[in-house]
Amino acid sequence: ESSLNPGYHPYVAPSVDQEPESWRLRNHHFNLLYYNPEVTYRPWPGTDASGNPLYHDAPPTAAPADPDDPSAGTFGLTQEHSYLNQGWNGFSSYYFWDTLFPAEYYRWTDSDGDGVVDPDDAHQRVRIEPGTPTYQGGPGRTDCAAAPVCTYAEEIQNFANWYTYYRKRGYAAKAGLGQVIASSTGMRLGLWRIYRNLGRQVADMGDPAERAGLLEALYGAPMTCTDQLFGCPRTPTRRALQQVGRLFAGELEDEGLASPILPAEQGGTCQQNFAVIVTDGWWDGAPPWGIGNEDGDGDTAFDGPPYADASAGTLADVAMRYYEKDLRPDLPDEVTPIPGVDEARHQHLVTFSVAFGVKGNLDPEQDDPTAPGFSWPNIQPNANQFVTNDPKRVDDLWHAAYNGRGRFLLALDPQALQNGLLAYLGEISRRGRASASAVSFSGREEGEGSDVYLSLFNSDGWSGDLLAYPLDPGSGRPLAEPRWSAAERLDARALSLQPRTVLSYDGEQGVPFRWERLPMALRRDLRTNPSGGQDAEAVGRARLAYLRGARDQEGSGHGFRVRRSRLGDIVHATPVFVGAPELDWPDEPPFPTATPYSAFRQAMAQRRRMVYVGANDGMLHGFDARTGEELLAYVPAALASDQVARGLHYLTDPAYTHRYYVDMPVTVSDAYVRGPGGAPPAWRTVLLGGLRAGGRGLFALDVTDPGRFREDEAAHLVLWEFSSADDPDLGHTFSQPTVALLPNGRWAAIVGNGYDDQPGGSGRAKLFILFLDGGLDGRWTLGEDYVVLDTGVGGPGSPNGLGSPAVVDVDGDGVADRAYAGDLRGNLWAFDLSSHQPQHWRVAHGTPGHPRPLFSAPGQPITAAPQV
Repeated sequence: ESSLNPGYHPYVAPSVDQEPESWRLRNHHFNLLYYNPEVTYRPWPGTDASGNPLYHDAPPTAAPADPDDPSAGTFGLTQEHSYLNQGWNGFSSYYFWDTLFPAEYYRWTDSDGDGVVDPDDAHQRVRIEPGTPTYQGGPGRTDCAAAPVCTYAEEIQNFANWYTYYRKRGYAAKAGLGQVIASSTGMRLGLWRIYRNLGRQVADMGDPAERAGLLEALYGAPMTCTDQLFGCPRTPTRRALQQVGRLFAGELEDEGLASPILPAEQGGTCQQNFAVIVTDGWWDGAPPWGIGNEDGDGDTAFDGPPYADASAGTLADVAMRYYEKDLRPDLPDEVTPIPGVDEARHQHLVTFSVAFGVKGNLDPEQDDPTAPGFSWPNIQPNANQFVTNDPKRVDDLWHAAYNGRGRFLLALDPQALQNGLLAYLGEISRRGRASASAVSFSGREEGEGSDVYLSLFNSDGWSGDLLAYPLDPGSGRPLAEPRWSAAERLDARALSLQPRTVLSYDGEQGVPFRWERLPMALRRDLRTNPSGGQDAEAVGRARLAYLRGARDQEGSGHGFRVRRSRLGDIVHATPVFVGAPELDWPDEPPFPTATPYSAFRQAMAQRRRMVYVGANDGMLHGFDARTGEELLAYVPAALASDQVARGLHYLTDPAYTHRYYVDMPVTVSDAYVRGPGGAPPAWRTVLLGGLRAGGRGLFALDVTDPGRFREDEAAHLVLWEFSSADDPDLGHTFSQPTVALLPNGRWAAIVGNGYDDQPGGSGRAKLFILFLDGGLDGRWTLGEDYVVLDTGVGGPGSPNGLGSPAVVDVDGDGVADRAYAGDLRGNLWAFDLSSHQPQHWRVAHGTPGHPRPLFSAPGQPITAAPQV
């Protein structure tokens, strides 16, 4: 587990004098558990019931070999040791005397640039000894007064803490879990040891004594099995998770273990329950009791594709069993669902999993279980109960989290483990009070001043929030407290002193979202009452004021819906950070040379940083990335409807149940286009948004300069809207646009026509190419303002639809040549855009009038953008 392991022998690897390649074992890039000089190693966290630290800095001259077991002895890290080692010459073992200084590590230079720690790469030994007064650490070394430079005393103490508390995977796992427990003051937590026994019953971590008791149970948990009754398999994870599920289901009460699910009067009806598996090995041992192919038996709506596989008795099957199973059938099913994530309303168990130091064959960052052709690995769990290396069983850890509607973490080093566990804690906490929907990083995680933006929704009242968490510059980990909450800022805003900038569209140009400027369709929408009739204009004006943030009519006066926040729920609309322009458009033709992109980048380098996100309050919101203040809101006119339980008026209905409105992630790109009102071509930052399940519409805004975000600039800020009223083949806009320069010299938004086009549409899958400078006058002329490429597949009685496209520049000139997109029939289409004449753009395969897909997978809808 590391090169210093006194549990068996002080040194498990020879010195470089005996084996030159062994330097790599003392480098943290190769041996991910080894000492990393850029990381601060603290004693295991937590305090006793009186507030005293449970553990202290390890003495470098006598560092404990086991933090919780004094009988393991100590080890001196500041002196050389001679020892008898054992080697292998290819034919037989042999013994030799060796000498090694413990407190040392190696710095590595990637000599050949291949990203691999090769034996012959350049390296430098660093000995931590009094003769060397300073050491190079990292900016995150909070233990060093002059970080990143550390003194000898600081460095040797850090090394000693690593040795005592982190050098083994089990020790590092305890440190990470201990940090989670020590940070959890508003949760109920317990511990189940993997070798079939309860470490600590679930209890309230707000009680210091309970929290200390759980920490002591964790730190005192043996890292090896001592169960003489049931035997000692290496990693019996399946039965351990099954026992946790049985605990929640109340099936262990005859053993004196009560279910952690509370009674109804204490909140058990809506209690959310989680199991977090942390393991450093492949599961093995005896199979779980009575567990079959739970994710493929079709006994509930929660299994089947994409959860199903062909195996039975796997860890994923255990997770599915206790997700599907009603753990407390005596309680009403009132658990708050999280649409698209965890939609079960009965009392159930959500599974999170962590693979620490082991990898599978699948890559959760790249592989998509919903993608055509994906399949979970076939595991024969009973064929060999004891294994030493089976990557498919690591994949089963991910599968278990997927079945259990949780998350999977692949942590290869202690820092990643701790960061991931803290992230789990945050997500579990948010699921308990509000449901997380999406995360975005500022500046694509570019270091200086970076934040992570987390959007939330609370299904109890359907409110939302956007939180900005600063990233620690040393660890890259989000800090515990957010920099700001957009909902808090918006709710605290005195609208009479600081009115909001809210815009809309009147069919020809952008307008302030104010009664006198709204088109008739929006006015009629706002006058519509819950019965479908038309209220007086005064009531319509009151609804408009409500949407702008007025709260005086909530529950009184007109009796509008009472909101928890002015900010509505944010579900599928990922927040997008927009800072200084950062695309790599060239300054050579066909791009403009008289007004080059480089000049635009320089001119806009200091513009105000923004975060844009759509919400189901009927608005796209633009927040100042530094302060969280809303600077812009946009209400798409395409939302207008006078039907019952639709449109903007429905947001004020006391009987409101959830609907989607502005629910699509935005696309933001720089493009050289004309502006409204005859404005000449110029580089502009264009934001493209849509309604997703909220309707059949797209819109484009000019967000180049946030300093112009005022209502009197509405006509310049709103470029256009495009809806099913302009073309009936536009369906619900699930397809996310891509912005590209095309061979005809015009910039366009390339987008699939989406799903469920309106009556009068063809029902066929089509690719829409909307020129960014088309429709500026409110009129969309086919062939002039936009182009449609028809696959010919689908019809009114059997509607089809095209998903998000992947747009490709084949020859590297910055101009789009091809687009690829899939449809609901399982066809993947290629579109040839290489001609300078738009009338020659076409489906790439087949003949005129008879297009042919690139390939077809019948019965497997393709909804994600292809990866090219």
